[in-house]
Amino acid sequence: GGSRPVRVGNDAAGQLQLDVYGEVVDAVYRFVCRGGRLDRATGRMVAGLGRTVARSWREPDEGIWETRGGRRHHTLSRVMCWVALDRLVRLAEAGHVKADADGLRREREAIRAEVEARGFNRRLGSYVADLDGEEVDAALLLIGLHGYASFEDERMRGTLACVRERLGARGRDGEPGAGHALLFRNRDEDGLRGREGAFGICSFWGVEALARSGDVVAARHGFEHLLSYANDVGLFAEEIDPDTGAALGNFPQAFTHVGLINAALALEGGMQESGVRNQESGEPEPA
Repeated sequence: GGSRPVRVGNDAAGQLQLDVYGEVVDAVYRFVCRGGRLDRATGRMVAGLGRTVARSWREPDEGIWETRGGRRHHTLSRVMCWVALDRLVRLAEAGHVKADADGLRREREAIRAEVEARGFNRRLGSYVADLDGEEVDAALLLIGLHGYASFEDERMRGTLACVRERLGARGRDGEPGAGHALLFRNRDEDGLRGREGAFGICSFWGVEALARSGDVVAARHGFEHLLSYANDVGLFAEEIDPDTGAALGNFPQAFTHVGLINAALALEGGMQESGVRNQESGEPEPA
């Protein structure tokens, strides 16, 4: 009794988050790969997203973490724009979407050229959070998980190693938790108050990345370690306090459980090659 909302609205409502286009178009692509068919309105909508991406991918944005410190040129946002265009090209080639495949293909390759030239730091041997930057972010693991780069590729392997080394948290016993299974999302200031814990979905991304890079033993150890942070009915929060194991942030947090499921599927498949999360079903059948 007496409870009332403490906040109305969200400061992220007016932000530009270019990564979301890749997530949406990739979801459509997977739907079609599994036998789904697009109605005319959906096909037009998806083609429109492609035009928006082709027009907007060079812009700075707030990115996947909804940063409050101003727009930046996030490497992952560029990569997810590449994902959107890559999936649209495939859908267009198979006849599921009416789109300028040649034009989208040119923009896709322009994105790759910029990411490889400015989104990879040779000194670190890793992709970096911002173009021409020096910092890493756990979301960079999505570069491999979405198929932009193979985990067999030297750059992606270097990124996985750098993320685990720089963002791995020490667990409750003071030692690195099962080879840095707990991952902070970054070491950057996001413009929000308070101390941040290890991020649940990032930690499961790390496990999935290990599994898909072929290191299934380390992935399984990390997965089992992360499961120890669930509550008594198996639920996870947004974040985990590495020192105490306490649940922090939103609870229960849906996307942490999505990360858990994807990691479990990668482990169950025992992928010894550079498997890509969203392409196990192959190419879409012709429309």
